[in-house]
Amino acid sequence: MDSLGNLIWVRKISGPFLVEGTAIAFSSEGSVCAAGAFVDSSDFDPDTSRHIEYANGSNDMYILKLDPSRSFTDTLDFSPNTGSRII
Repeated sequence: MDSLGNLIWVRKISGPFLVEGTAIAFSSEGSVCAAGAFVDSSDFDPDTSRHIEYANGSNDMYILKLDPSRSFTDTLDFSPNTGSRII
Protein backbone atom coordinates (compact mmCIF):
# COMPACT_ATOMS: atom_id res chain seq x y z
CA MET A 1 0.00 0.00 0.00
CA ASP A 2 1.09 3.53 -0.56
CA SER A 3 0.96 6.29 2.05
CA LEU A 4 -2.70 6.96 1.13
CA GLY A 5 -3.72 3.32 1.70
CA ASN A 6 -4.02 2.44 -2.01
CA LEU A 7 -3.11 -1.11 -3.01
CA ILE A 8 0.06 -1.18 -5.13
CA TRP A 9 0.78 -4.93 -5.49
CA VAL A 10 -0.25 -8.35 -4.19
CA ARG A 11 1.60 -11.66 -3.92
CA LYS A 12 -0.04 -14.96 -2.93
CA ILE A 13 1.34 -18.00 -1.13
CA SER A 14 -0.79 -21.10 -0.91
CA GLY A 15 -1.09 -24.60 0.47
CA PRO A 16 -3.67 -27.38 0.71
CA PHE A 17 -4.75 -26.19 4.16
CA LEU A 18 -4.42 -23.02 6.22
CA VAL A 19 -1.78 -20.43 5.29
CA GLU A 20 -2.19 -17.38 7.53
CA GLY A 21 -0.29 -14.11 7.41
CA THR A 22 -0.05 -12.23 10.70
CA ALA A 23 2.80 -9.72 10.28
CA ILE A 24 4.56 -7.74 7.55
CA ALA A 25 7.64 -5.51 7.60
CA PHE A 26 9.59 -3.50 5.04
CA SER A 27 13.36 -3.01 5.07
CA SER A 28 15.08 0.26 4.20
CA GLU A 29 16.32 -1.24 0.90
CA GLY A 30 12.76 -2.24 -0.11
CA SER A 31 12.64 -5.94 0.79
CA VAL A 32 9.43 -7.28 2.31
CA CYS A 33 9.22 -9.82 5.15
CA ALA A 34 5.95 -11.55 5.99
CA ALA A 35 5.30 -13.91 8.86
CA GLY A 36 2.50 -16.22 9.89
CA ALA A 37 1.52 -19.86 10.20
CA PHE A 38 0.75 -22.77 7.88
CA VAL A 39 -0.57 -26.32 8.17
CA ASP A 40 0.86 -29.36 6.33
CA SER A 41 2.73 -27.68 3.46
CA SER A 42 2.86 -24.44 1.51
CA ASP A 43 4.36 -23.04 -1.68
CA PHE A 44 6.14 -19.89 -0.52
CA ASP A 45 7.28 -18.68 -3.97
CA PRO A 46 4.55 -16.30 -5.18
CA ASP A 47 5.78 -16.51 -8.80
CA THR A 48 5.46 -19.48 -11.18
CA SER A 49 8.40 -21.30 -9.56
CA ARG A 50 7.81 -23.45 -6.49
CA HIS A 51 9.41 -23.43 -3.04
CA ILE A 52 7.56 -25.98 -0.92
CA GLU A 53 8.05 -26.12 2.85
CA TYR A 54 6.57 -28.94 4.93
CA ALA A 55 5.34 -28.41 8.48
CA ASN A 56 7.24 -30.29 11.17
CA GLY A 57 4.21 -30.11 13.43
CA SER A 58 0.55 -29.66 12.73
CA ASN A 59 0.88 -25.87 12.60
CA ASP A 60 4.29 -24.33 11.79
CA MET A 61 5.29 -20.68 11.71
CA TYR A 62 7.09 -19.05 8.79
CA ILE A 63 9.01 -15.93 7.85
CA LEU A 64 9.10 -15.14 4.12
CA LYS A 65 11.39 -12.61 2.43
CA LEU A 66 10.77 -10.97 -0.95
CA ASP A 67 13.39 -8.75 -2.60
CA PRO A 68 12.67 -5.14 -3.66
CA SER A 69 11.26 -6.38 -7.00
CA ARG A 70 8.86 -8.58 -4.92
CA SER A 71 10.52 -11.83 -6.03
CA PHE A 72 11.05 -14.75 -3.65
CA THR A 73 14.34 -14.65 -1.73
CA ASP A 74 14.10 -17.01 1.22
CA THR A 75 11.86 -18.59 3.82
CA LEU A 76 12.32 -19.93 7.30
CA ASP A 77 9.84 -22.26 8.92
CA PHE A 78 9.86 -23.63 12.42
CA SER A 79 7.64 -25.57 14.79
CA PRO A 80 6.48 -23.50 17.73
CA ASN A 81 5.60 -24.62 21.20
CA THR A 82 1.96 -25.57 21.40
CA GLY A 83 -0.18 -22.46 21.15
CA SER A 84 2.65 -20.13 20.02
CA ARG A 85 1.94 -17.66 17.23
CA ILE A 86 3.66 -14.83 15.39
CA ILE A 87 1.72 -11.62 15.94
